[in-house]
Amino acid sequence: MDEGARMKPAWKDSEALKSQWSQWLRVGGGDQPANHLNYIDSLALRWGAVCGEAMALPMAWKRRWLLRVAYTPFAVQQWGPVGSCDAAELKALVAGIPRRFTKVDIAMRQPQGWQAPTGWHWGQRGRLSRWESLPNHELPLGQSYEAIHTNYSKQCLRNLKKASKADLQAFEQDSPTLLIQTFQANQGSKYDVPSGYLSAMSQVMYQAMHQGRGKVLTLYGPGNQLHAGLFLIQSQDRVVMLFSCVTEAGLTSGAMTHLIDHAIIDAVGRYDLFDFEGSKAPGLARFYRGFGAKLVPYLRFQRYALL
Repeated sequence: MDEGARMKPAWKDSEALKSQWSQWLRVGGGDQPANHLNYIDSLALRWGAVCGEAMALPMAWKRRWLLRVAYTPFAVQQWGPVGSCDAAELKALVAGIPRRFTKVDIAMRQPQGWQAPTGWHWGQRGRLSRWESLPNHELPLGQSYEAIHTNYSKQCLRNLKKASKADLQAFEQDSPTLLIQTFQANQGSKYDVPSGYLSAMSQVMYQAMHQGRGKVLTLYGPGNQLHAGLFLIQSQDRVVMLFSCVTEAGLTSGAMTHLIDHAIIDAVGRYDLFDFEGSKAPGLARFYRGFGAKLVPYLRFQRYALL
């Protein structure tokens, strides 16, 4: 379709979207857990979407003092678009985000062939905006585990060898609460965790388990000592590593490498992709690449009304 003939983007609130949402998901975006209504509604959000001819770009919104803010919520890495993922239409949808939102900070999947200027730019009516490309790593699973294993890095293999000597056992009966508490006790002081992040994450994990799409994996050593934990969420052809924690004992034993390897073994033949769900920290990116994961960027868009 000629760009000039495209349907003008229109904002719709969540209730007006729900009847059409499943149709858009069948076209594209259904592999991302956060694009499904039950995931969105589990966060109890006020949300809507800018809608075009063949796609919709969702975002949550809230009032902050006298201002309205559009944002991607905690426990969601990238949200939409659902439907087709056409670069030109995505830009049109972003341009159609209602002016009443004084601040916009959203993240979404990146269309193929995406090109956009980087850095901050002045737009109409005194609005300052920018596009940013953020890293995520995904491991294709369309081959045997043995073939995937041959692409593990030397460090990854060393960690697996170390873990094999630690007498570690994997379990699937623990709760998301244990993962949250372990993270708070061991990683809480190392990372700048926004207020509300852990409670939102807990809510999403319990909701995913209730729907039969989420699973807790934990790894214990001798003396019933917890070494590491993961939360995995499944959606169509993708399994997403949504949350993780590791103890001091686990750092010594190579437990996280062992646990991810265990999750990959379980996913091969059942899913097409293992999604590591964010890897902005250089150390994490190297760790994920050690399993043969590939960089698959996603997009962040920010806009501020200054005048």
